[in-house]
Amino acid sequence: MRIVHIGPFKIGTTNGTYNAHWSLAKAQAAAGETVAIVRVGKPVTEQQRELAAVHGVKLVGFPCDRWMNFWSDSNGVFEAMLDQFRPDVAHLLYLRVPKFHYIARALERHGIPFVISTHGGLNPTEMCRRSVRKKIYWKLVESGVHQRAAGIHFVSQAERNNYMRDFGAPRRAAVIPNAVEVPSGIRWQGLRDTSAPRLAFFGRYDIWHKGLDLTAETLRLLSQQGLKPELHLYGGIKGRFATAVHDLLAKYREIPIVDHGLVLGEQKFRAMAEYDFYIQHSRFELFGISLVEAMGVGVPALVSSASDLMPELRQSQAAFEIPLVPERAAEILTAILKDRDRIAEVADAGRRWMRQQCSPDPVAVKMREFYQEFNV
Repeated sequence: MRIVHIGPFKIGTTNGTYNAHWSLAKAQAAAGETVAIVRVGKPVTEQQRELAAVHGVKLVGFPCDRWMNFWSDSNGVFEAMLDQFRPDVAHLLYLRVPKFHYIARALERHGIPFVISTHGGLNPTEMCRRSVRKKIYWKLVESGVHQRAAGIHFVSQAERNNYMRDFGAPRRAAVIPNAVEVPSGIRWQGLRDTSAPRLAFFGRYDIWHKGLDLTAETLRLLSQQGLKPELHLYGGIKGRFATAVHDLLAKYREIPIVDHGLVLGEQKFRAMAEYDFYIQHSRFELFGISLVEAMGVGVPALVSSASDLMPELRQSQAAFEIPLVPERAAEILTAILKDRDRIAEVADAGRRWMRQQCSPDPVAVKMREFYQEFNV
């Protein structure tokens, strides 16, 4: 099968969507598919192109303005790519990419079915931020893209339920978890000191979305009980997030909060394995790639009740559930710290869940089966 992935993309970032699709594309290529990625909006460096080629993936750029002439392609670059690749199916990544307005129609003209991965962009909580702007954009631009889609891909049942409730039933839909890679030979080091738990978060420093303020407040409450918790952050600070992180550090000076910056590759997993817990205290969370990566190396996870994955994790007893209310979260974490055996059990269950549900090879097989539903 000839597959082309289309959307914003870059290899080696903290962006979970990019990383998930990179893992999927590599697994598809390894399974014998012909795979290309079209990076919408920006060109591709020679280094990135060569790195993709090593894994059997063709990576090309489709430079274009974010908004200007999003309904057209006067140079014919995209359709020339279609003529070159002749894909059987296209997979659109992300939402709120204005150029998808043109791309969806170009694919339709060429008779190429496409699937969309929404990746949390239509989450009800996310839609509340700048809600008027997002609703107008959906009505005028994005809804037409979805109407032309042969299918919609969701990474959790909660995401699918929310979509169907708010936007109606798509022609076809599939719930397939993100593909997540975890290196072998790296394992959690175990809980060291219950009186001084070390919690880690890896990812984008969006304080409100990721609930880092809730985490800091929870740890402050623990410290008032005589414990000595620490919060370790790994990620990148860009633009508006820089001020928010500075304010967080200033507000919670009594709590050791350490910003380690961005780490990638094997170094990232080795860092994860050093901590007592991974915490995802998000106000909403579609999936959480770094969360699942940490679970994959056996780190016990503390996951917000607002996470879309929580129902599956709760059923498999693969993570500890914590509420968005810091006072309750502190009470629950205090109880967790008193039961080392339970912590070890949850860590093992989390590792099994990740490997059974999110390993790239089986995810690629499920995605191929979904493509084949409309690629006839």
